This record gives sequence, C-alpha cells and structure tokens, in this order.
Amino acid sequence: MTNGDLPAAAKPAAPAEPTTDTARALRRVAMARLLAWLGIALIGYALYRGQSGLAWQAPAFALLYNLPVLLLSGREARSRPAYALDIATDLAAATALITATGGFASPFLPLPFLTVVEAAMLLGAGGGLWVAGCAAALNLVHLRLGAQLSSLLLLALHAGMLMLLAVSLRRIAPPAPKAAPEPSDTVLQRRTIEDVEEQVEELERQNRLLRANYQEVTAVARRQQAKMAQHNVAREILQAGLEDGGEETLYTRVLRALMGTLEARGAALWLLDPGGERMQTAQIVGQVAPLLKERAVPVTPESQPSDIRRACEERLRESAPLSSANPFSLTDAEKPPLGAPAVLSVSLRDDQGFLGVIGLCAPAGGRFEEEDSETLAELSGCAATAVRCIRDRANLRRSARESALLLEVSRRAQTAASADQIGAFLVEAAAELTACENATLFLLDAENQRLHARATRGLPVNLMDHIPFERGTGVSAWVAQERKQLYIPDLTRETRLLNVELIPPRVRSFLSVPMTARDRVIGVLNISHSLPDAFTPEHMRLLTTLAGQAALAIEQSEAARAVEQTVLTDPLTGLLNYRYFLNRLSQEIRRARRYNLALTLLLLEAEGKESLRARSVAAADRLAAELANLLRANLRETELLARDADDRFAILFTQTSPEEAGAAVIRLRRLLAEHRFTLEDGSALPVTVRVGMAGYPAHGADRRTLLKQAEEALAASPPPDPTC
Repeated sequence: MTNGDLPAAAKPAAPAEPTTDTARALRRVAMARLLAWLGIALIGYALYRGQSGLAWQAPAFALLYNLPVLLLSGREARSRPAYALDIATDLAAATALITATGGFASPFLPLPFLTVVEAAMLLGAGGGLWVAGCAAALNLVHLRLGAQLSSLLLLALHAGMLMLLAVSLRRIAPPAPKAAPEPSDTVLQRRTIEDVEEQVEELERQNRLLRANYQEVTAVARRQQAKMAQHNVAREILQAGLEDGGEETLYTRVLRALMGTLEARGAALWLLDPGGERMQTAQIVGQVAPLLKERAVPVTPESQPSDIRRACEERLRESAPLSSANPFSLTDAEKPPLGAPAVLSVSLRDDQGFLGVIGLCAPAGGRFEEEDSETLAELSGCAATAVRCIRDRANLRRSARESALLLEVSRRAQTAASADQIGAFLVEAAAELTACENATLFLLDAENQRLHARATRGLPVNLMDHIPFERGTGVSAWVAQERKQLYIPDLTRETRLLNVELIPPRVRSFLSVPMTARDRVIGVLNISHSLPDAFTPEHMRLLTTLAGQAALAIEQSEAARAVEQTVLTDPLTGLLNYRYFLNRLSQEIRRARRYNLALTLLLLEAEGKESLRARSVAAADRLAAELANLLRANLRETELLARDADDRFAILFTQTSPEEAGAAVIRLRRLLAEHRFTLEDGSALPVTVRVGMAGYPAHGADRRTLLKQAEEALAASPPPDPTC
C-alpha cells in the first residue's frame, strides 16, 4: 500500500477496468477492513454486552457496509468520492465505538490512526490530512460528560498525534507523477503490505505511550482532587476555630469535618485539663457510646503523649459500635484487609505544647485505609489550631463571666438583708461557675454545733433540707471540722469514705469546701453532678473563692443583725425597746389614718414591782424577764410588744378595736393569774397586773394623745379580780 494520491476518473465516459495487480490489492484492503470490523464487533460484544449496545452495533454497521465494497473491489474501478464515503463510514463508526466504550479510556482509541493511514493510501497525502483533521474534530464528542483538565490534555495530545501521522505519511510518500495515471495505476501499486504493517506497529507503540500518559495524567488529577478536598476540610476546620459560639458546637464542627473526609461513623475529642492530671472528653459525635464521657483518662507526670493517645484510642475502641455490615455476607473484595485499623487517633500539638487527642471510628465498611492515617496526621495541625482558639476564647469568656459573677456576689453580699438571701444567691452562683447539677449551703449553728441546710439548688439536693449533720459525723461535718476541701471524682469507686449513704442518690461527682471567715467556720458549700470526674482543680479554686466571699458576707450580716438587735431590743427581756416602740406607734397611727383602720394601745404593769426591786434587783429582773416570755408566747407576731424603763409593758394591737382587744386582756389576766412565779428561795410570788387601754381614733388621733389616755387609764385601773 502506498501513500500517494489515487488518480482521478479517466476522461472516457466508461471507466476502465482495474488491472490485475490493482484489483488484487483493492480486494486485500477490503478483506482486511471487513475482517477488522468483524473482530472489533466481536470484541465489543464480549466486553460491553451488558453496558452499551453501541459497542457492537457501530462495528456491525461498518461490517455490513464493507461487505458490498468487498464484492465490488475486484470488478470495477471506483471513484474518489466512493473511497471518501468508505473512509467517512469507517471514521464515523470508530468515533461512535470509542465514545460508547469510555472515550479517551477506550481500548479502541487507535482506530482513527488506521483511518488516517487508509485515507493516505486511497486519497493521497492531502486526503490523509483532511481525515486527520476530521478525526481530531470528532474527538470533541468524547467531552460530553464534562470538560476536565485531563480530558482536554488527552484531546490535544490525540489530535496532535493524528496530524503528526498525516504529515509523516506525506513526507514518506513519493511525489505524485505529473501526468495523470490511468485508473489502474493507484497508490496501492507503490506500497507494500510490509510498509503498512510497520506503520501499524508504530501506531500501536504510540497508542501504548498515549495510554500510559493518560493514566499518569489521571493519577495526577486524582491526587490534585484529593489535595483540594483536604484543603477544603482544613479551611472548614480553621473557620470553626475563628467563629464565635459555644464550645461544644464548634468542637462538633471540627469533628464532623474530619468524619466527612474519612467517612468515619463517630469521633471523640479529649482535652488535657489545666492541671495536667487527666484527659477529659470534651465532645463526642456520631455512633459513640455516651459512657465515654463518664470516665476521664488519667495522666501522670511520666505519661508520654503517645501513651496518652493510645489510652484514649483504647477507650474509644471500647465505646465504638460494631460494624453494621455482616462479615459473612461480604465478598473477598469487600472485606477489609487484615490489620487495617478500626479506630484512628492523632495527638493535637501546637507551639504551646500538647493539647489533646482526636479519635475516629471506622467507616461503615469496618476499617480505615492506609492513606487515612496520613490524611488525619496532615489535618491534625489545623485541628490543633482550631481547638486551641476555641478553648482560649471560651476560657476568656469564662474568666470574664467568673470575674463579673464574683463582683456580683460581693455586691449582693453587701446589700443582702439576711444570710438566707446570701445563701440563695451563693448556690445559684456556684451552679453557674461549675456547671454542677446540685448545690447545697450548710450553715453552722454555733450554739449547738450542728450544720443545717439553709439554701439548695437542684431537685436531689432538696432532699437534704431537713437532714442535719452533727459536727464530727458525715461528709459535710468532716469538711467543717477539718477545714479541708473534699473532692470525690466518683462515689461508686470510693471505698474509704464513711457515711456515703447520707449523700443523695444519682450523685457521682462530689465537691465540698469549708466556708471560713476570720478563722471561724461559718458553714460548708457542697456541689455535685451525676457524671463522674465532673469537676476540675479550677472549679475547686473558684468555689473556694466564692465560699470565702460569701462567708465574710454572712458574718457581716450576722454582726449587723446582732448590732440591730442590741439597738432595737431590751437587753433584759429581748423585747423591743421603748424608743423603737414609739417610732413604730407613730408609723402605725399614720397607716391607720390613711387606710381608715383601728388600733389599740395597751399598757400593762405588775403590782408591787417597786417593793420587789427594792428588796432584790435580781428577783425583779427575773420577774420582768419571765413576764416578757409569757406575754411573747401568747401574742401574735403582728402585735408589737415592748418594755420601758419603768418595768411597764406596752402592747400595740394593729387593726384591732378596743372592744376586740378586751378579749385579749381578759385572756392575759387569767393566764398571769394561773402562772406560778417563784422567788430564789422557792417561795411563790402572787402577781397581779393593772391595765390601761386607749384606742385609735376613739381616744386620740396622735401618739401623744393616745399615750396620755393609756397612762391615765392605767393609773385609774383598779387591781384585777383573780377570778376574772
């Protein structure tokens, strides 16, 4: 076969019959094309039978077309348009076949090169160039699924090789004769079958080189896509570290980003506590047992980061679920390789040192691949940076909140009216600072040395409101007696502690701190949680500071209350002193005037008090104190009771008319008559009282008038009849 041009049709009207050599050569070419398409049709049917029908239909069409061409090849000379139609049919069938079997990855990619060689033999070098250009243009059909970088590179490489082949055939072919040869003098007479075979071998070598280049380009593109996906994950992780939000929410974003790139089913994050004594589970995501949060990983000064990582990995392996896939239902290709890890972990480090550990559970297939460990190690730097930013920002917010809360405690303590108000705010502040579930404040009763619950937060701790702890027994009493902090990470594992049954149920972590002020125990503050290892040394420090401020505030409140009692009460009887009583009388008169209410003032004086005091001051004081206790026990809390300097008792009945107060006077007189007053020698002292009464507004509209009327009534009052 040659690369020259076929001669044009002869001038005579009837075309000349082809010569014997030409007819034989044309028949060989037609036979070779027919056999080639037959083989290609069989191969396409065998390889792509269930995938694409076009893989065998396109070569079958070319086979049917070339069958009559074979029959006509030895009988008559054919024209250039007929040869062009043959070549166009072959090129169209080859293009359809390559498109149906993978495009540039098709094993039939060399077919356009054979078409170019055929065109050069039948139509000449110019025809070969035209067919090469058409084949290159038809290659655009292979980009129907999307133009990727690798596909564009292969398109350019394939088109270049087609044009290079056509040019090389043009250079190899001898120049065409100037005189138009007869139709029998075709290009086929100037080329041999051996030349064509050599060219086919060269084309096959170039095709192998093209396929190798394609595979390399595909591998590079795959690696680039993996790198791009890894960069996107790193950007997402760093973005989570820069955003503002809750710690658990941002930690979840970091873990889910890693789970997505490695197709993991679950993940866990451990962080080293500020004291460096344990690894606490900061967050778990996905199919991981919640029990993983209940147990911290202990850390000792001798622990290396690799040892800590392996301990965390073992905890995750114990908490990770089994694979959902049935290993007996998997094929050999689907089963994970032996030795492939089911759990991956990586240490988090940055320029400040060791930070924590991240662990991932295996994907649904059951195992990780070898490159997954490398990917996790490459992303660990971004994860460490993000976790450090999240933690530092949370610590800053927590420190600001703690400082503000401590200032609020100090402010509330100064303005609180009683120890109960301080205690209520104290347990709320303790819960906010430590995230505890239960908090209880016990105050020490200095008189009987017993602890009593004064403020609680949380339903379980409310059960302790009426459980007193004697000093020297129980957990809280031990803390008060020893003045030491007590932290029990897990009550279920504590064997040395006595009286654990006194602690409410559903409590695992327990922390108790003493409340001292000026070297005096004020009380004990307890907090608890249903999870073990819930509190840290930082929590203990904050709670101690909070308890110290509250203890000072409670002591000041008690001191102020004692001063108030001293100023407002009578030191002998503990009743209101007369000066304060007069101020309250003025207030109650104004209130009665505003709301149109009645009130009654009662003055009560024991008979013979002067003679008794002249005989024995101690006996007179004891009589006054005993009378005060008796009156206080038989009057309502709303009725004011006071004692003046003359051993007289004043009683103010609010919202009560003199007629209504008369019944109370009769009851008090009978009570005093029945009561037995004894002297120091044991002898009985009969006591009778005189009573003076004045009511508002019947006897006076102001304090002075009302007091004057009551005193006059007292002076005119006859001694009572004991039988009344």
